[in-house]
Amino acid sequence: MTQPYIGEDGAMTPALRMFAIVPSGNELAVLPKAIRADTAGSVTLQAAGDTVPVTINMVAGEILPIRARLVTAATATLHGLV
Repeated sequence: MTQPYIGEDGAMTPALRMFAIVPSGNELAVLPKAIRADTAGSVTLQAAGDTVPVTINMVAGEILPIRARLVTAATATLHGLV
């Protein structure tokens, strides 16, 4: 997992790029600054500093300021994770 947010593109600055997140059992290739959902539902993720995944309910358009290394599941109604 790379952490590209060093220097000018720090963890607290606006994102310079985005990528789609597909829930799986694999670590994300890039550690995101946050996760956003287009629709409401629940997502199971594991933050970079945690050892256990947690399930979080999200509303449409919500942004979670969580640096997740794993996104393992999402409900059928949750779409558009970036």
